[in-house]
Formats: sequence, structure tokens, C-alpha cells
Amino acid sequence: MSYFPVLRARQYELIALRELSDLLSDSLIVPVMEPITSGYLASNLPLFVEAGMEFCLIVNPRLPRSQPLTQDEVFNELVLDILDEHQSFRPTLYVNGQTQPAEIQAFSSRYAPLELERAYFLTSDPTYDTTQAILDDEARYVLCREISGGTRNRFNWNLRVLIEDHFHPQNNADYPPSESFSDRHLGSAATDFAHFGDYSIIGDIFRETGGLPFAVAIHYMTVRHHTGNALELRHYISDQNQTRGKVAEKFFEALAGCGKMPNSHEFFCADELGSLLG
Repeated sequence: MSYFPVLRARQYELIALRELSDLLSDSLIVPVMEPITSGYLASNLPLFVEAGMEFCLIVNPRLPRSQPLTQDEVFNELVLDILDEHQSFRPTLYVNGQTQPAEIQAFSSRYAPLELERAYFLTSDPTYDTTQAILDDEARYVLCREISGGTRNRFNWNLRVLIEDHFHPQNNADYPPSESFSDRHLGSAATDFAHFGDYSIIGDIFRETGGLPFAVAIHYMTVRHHTGNALELRHYISDQNQTRGKVAEKFFEALAGCGKMPNSHEFFCADELGSLLG
């Protein structure tokens, strides 16, 4: 059973992956990256290649909605000369109900000469013919987000990855002190899926713009040892939450409320998840 965190390849996410790349190269964690821009990602990909980290890269990103990268841009700017000989890289295609079999065939034809195993990210049920085209391509993974059991069952169990969004966004001031996150790493999806994934504490909501917050919230994940190692999210909120601005002050207020920070035995990190996955 492997874990697939879905990321948007923003700068802070790539920094985290870069710091963990040596650890992830020997783990059951397979990051899924949707490139928002190519520049910063291109400068980090060689480090992932050097570490031998397995990862999926979305080749037809949907974000940002105003002007996502094209498949040609992803191929020319990120794959050629960087990833084409990296055998742990999985080119991954978003698929939905509008995807045509010809798009599957074109994706397969482009990447087959590189001798790379391919993956598919299903965000809704594709047509019967499109599903058949994916089956014919002998995918390495099929990531499934809100698809029917009938479509799911057409794929071999060992290919299936359950993707869910466990993060519940709220106004920063309204987060509870803690809430349950997931127990999928304990095998609760194993009957229908061989693997699992989620959007971690980032969530699936993508915002292209931001602003000054009323409150600052710090989220981190812990393992609830007293409840069988299920995962829990803790939220720490700034004291000031009535007006916008003073972000630095609010950040330190939230930070002070944490009490326990990354050196704590309760702080959740990749090596602990790796040990839980066994």
C-alpha cells in the first residue's frame, strides 16, 4: 500500500519535497504534482531525479484556470532533457467524462518511446471507450477521484489509488482545536483500492489570488496513538481576528499557541507515515 499526496508544485511544496527527497526515494510515498508554472519546478526536478524519488507529474494541468500549461509546454520544458531517462517518473493524464479515446492514444504515443510507465488521474467517470483505451495502455497507476464502482472495477485492484479530500476549509478564525483527518493508512480502503492518496492539509481548493487575513491559522497533522494511529489535524489560531493586517504578529500568536512544534513526538512527518505504511 502506497500513499499519493496530491500537490500543486508551488514553491513551498517543492522545497518540502526537496528536503525529503532522499527519504522519499526509499519509501511508499509517491507525490503527485500538478505544475502551476514550469520555472521553479524545472530547477527542482533534477534533484528529484538524482534522489531516485518516484513521482507522478500531471502533463495536462487544469490550473491556474486562466492559463494552465499546455501538454506541449510540460513536455518541452519539464520532460525533455530532465525526466526522459528517469525511470521513476510517471507521466500522468487527467481524465474526465469529456476525455476522448484519441486523447489517451496521443498521450500514450508521446510517452511510450521514453519507455516510462504511465498513470491516469480519473476525476469523474470516463466513457466506456476511453476507459478501454486506458486499459489497453497498461497503466502503472489509476488514481480515482469520485468515480463509480463500475468504472473502478474495470481496473485491476493493484492499479487503483483512492484519492480523497479530507481537509475542510473554513474561515481561519473558525477552525476547531482539532479534528479527525483520515485512517486510510490503516487499510480502511484496501477492499476496493490497493493504494490511497489525498490533498494533505492543502485541500483541493485552489486560489489564484490572496489577501490580508483576519486571522492566521497554522495546521499540522498528528498521529492519534490512543485511537489506533488514526490521523488528526490540529489548528492553532491567532488571538487577533477582528481586523485585517498585522500578519507577522498574528503568525507569531498562532505559533505561540502550538506549544509543541516539529521536534515534538506528536508532530506528523513523512518518516512516521512511512513506518505506519510498513
